Amino acid sequence: MYATVRRLLRATPARDSFAPAAQVARGPFRPGRSGWAPRPLACSVTCLVLGLTACGGGGGSSTPAAPALRYAQSRIEAAVGVPLTPLSPVFSNAPAGVTFAIDPALPAGLALDPSTGVLSGTAQAVTSTGLYTVTAGGVSAELTLRVSFPSRFLVSGSAVDGTLLVQGLDAETGAVRTIDLDEPESGLPPVSDLAQGPGFLLVAHGAAGQAGTLVAYTLNSGTGALVERGRAALGLGPHRIALLDGTSAAYVCSTGSDSVRAFTIGNGAPTAIGAALPTGDGPLALCVLETSAGSDVLVAANRAGQSLSSYLIDPVTRGLTSATQAFVLNGGVPSGLASAYNGERVLVTLENFALAITVGVDTNGTLSAVFGGAQTGLDPSAIAVHPRATLRSSRTPPRTRSASWSSTRRRRASCRSPSSTSSPFAPAPHASSSTPRAASRLSRRRPRAS
Repeated sequence: MYATVRRLLRATPARDSFAPAAQVARGPFRPGRSGWAPRPLACSVTCLVLGLTACGGGGGSSTPAAPALRYAQSRIEAAVGVPLTPLSPVFSNAPAGVTFAIDPALPAGLALDPSTGVLSGTAQAVTSTGLYTVTAGGVSAELTLRVSFPSRFLVSGSAVDGTLLVQGLDAETGAVRTIDLDEPESGLPPVSDLAQGPGFLLVAHGAAGQAGTLVAYTLNSGTGALVERGRAALGLGPHRIALLDGTSAAYVCSTGSDSVRAFTIGNGAPTAIGAALPTGDGPLALCVLETSAGSDVLVAANRAGQSLSSYLIDPVTRGLTSATQAFVLNGGVPSGLASAYNGERVLVTLENFALAITVGVDTNGTLSAVFGGAQTGLDPSAIAVHPRATLRSSRTPPRTRSASWSSTRRRRASCRSPSSTSSPFAPAPHASSSTPRAASRLSRRRPRAS
């Protein structure tokens, strides 16, 4: 095409677009009225060249679209201790091998995947709202992020009609607030106990002498609404629940049936693990001991039987196996249990003696001799230990006390509680060459003024 155009242009005189009629007459064109005639050939060639130019020479490649980066959710609300739902970018026309970066650095616990741009993690501390810029392949996207305290809820159970009430807790102050929720109509006996596990709420229903029911719920972390998962039958109430931390295993004792049973809490109803095992008379407290050796032990406090029962927890099935015979408390009525010293001790409150004693537990679940005790208030009904209590290699020995001091404390406790009797768990005196009388004199001696 271009070669033809060039030949036509060379055949045309290099003058203006008009020529004398005499010259045109010799060609294939007719002369005009004025003696000059237009040259249709040259005009046609020029128009042809312009048309080809306008068409882009018959083809060519278009400019590629520029990359664009964005996130479907540009405003992110994270909560301390709550895993963030992974947030993926929308990256159109992305170049190959691109990497992602964010500025400034994200709060502790959150991270941006440099290869995919996915934002995920679990925030560890509260932060104010901040602006963050994600860059990749020469383009960027902006995000606003704030980390606050998670929503908290208070669940209470009625000992009259078995209903549950959910109330909100202020995320910063902890103040209780009323929320508009329909209470679950359970139609079950009174609530004996409830416990919060990983992703579930467990409620034991059953009054004294009544057949009980164990109900598992899912609590909506945003609204506080309860959704029932399922139910399982229990023995005669009342009941107490103990959970194995970090697992879906739960243990429930039935006071009226003198038994304890293991359950696993899945997405549906609680599922029993094996048969119910016997306890002593009237179990009314449970405690899971996670020993430093890696074995887990369940201890039951038998109020009517004035004893303790222990069970080994299977590391795979989470089922129970009776460890030893009941550990007799010499007339003490146990009312509360708590784990201490890396799970190698269990603290027991004795209601009738107004005492708290320490009982040893080995990795086989065997309960050993008492390590001593201390006075409590009248009729202790529960006990708790700071969760960071650990076993020390060297502990400060108890202070030296005279025999008269111990007997006086016991007499006072007996006078305050008519049902109390003399305690066989008196504080053990520290080994010393001094006589009780000398120790008593030393304890009353005052320091000299300097």
